[in-house]
Amino acid sequence: YWMAPAVGDSAADVPLDSQMVLLEFAAAAPRVGAEAACYALMLPLVDREARSSLSAAGMSLPRFVRRLSRRLLPRLLPRFRLARGLSLHVESGDEAVRVPAGACLLYVAAGADPYELLARGVAEVAARLGTFAPRAAKPVPPSADVFGWCTWDGFYSRVAPEDVLAGAASLNEAGVPPRLIVLDDGWQTVTPPPPPAAAEPAPERAPAPAPVR
Repeated sequence: YWMAPAVGDSAADVPLDSQMVLLEFAAAAPRVGAEAACYALMLPLVDREARSSLSAAGMSLPRFVRRLSRRLLPRLLPRFRLARGLSLHVESGDEAVRVPAGACLLYVAAGADPYELLARGVAEVAARLGTFAPRAAKPVPPSADVFGWCTWDGFYSRVAPEDVLAGAASLNEAGVPPRLIVLDDGWQTVTPPPPPAAAEPAPERAPAPAPVR
C-alpha cells in the first residue's frame, strides 16, 4: 500500500484515506502533566474486520468546490461549516461483514516531542492490538547490509529472464554486484482477465461466376 506525505495548515488539507495525522498546535497548546503538548498524533487502526482512515470533512466534494464553499457560503449562511474537522471512515471491505463491536478504531495522543510521540504511539498501538511489533523491537535482517536490485525500476511489469541476467551482469561489470535481487512485475491481479473478443465470422464469399464459353 503506497502512501505519500502531505502538509497543510488546517483540517481541510488532510487527504482522503490518510493513515496518520500529526498535528502541531500554533498557540494555546494543551498541557500533559508539566509540559505543554505541542503536538498531537492520530493513528487510524486496523482491528479484526475493521479498517479506519482519516480525511477532511466533506472530502467527497471536489477541491475547487470546497475552496469556493469556504470563501462564499459562510457569508451567505453564517452557520455553514465545511471541512472544519476530520472524518473517520470505517469499513470492513465487505457489505456482508459488519464492523465488530468494541473494535479499536483510532489512537490519539499528545506530547511535546514529535519523535518521542511517534515512537510511543506505535509502541502503544502494537501492545494494544497484539498484531505487530514496532521497528525498534525487530531485529535487522542480514539483507539490510547488502546491495540489492529491484527489477521494477528497470523493466516494470515486463520481466524476462534474459533481461534480469543482463541487468545483473551489467551491475557486476560496474563493480556493484547485487547480492539480493527482487523480481517485481507489479501488483498481483485478483480479478480474472476479460474474455477475449469473439472473432467476427468471415464474410461469405459470393460464388465464382461460371466460365463463359
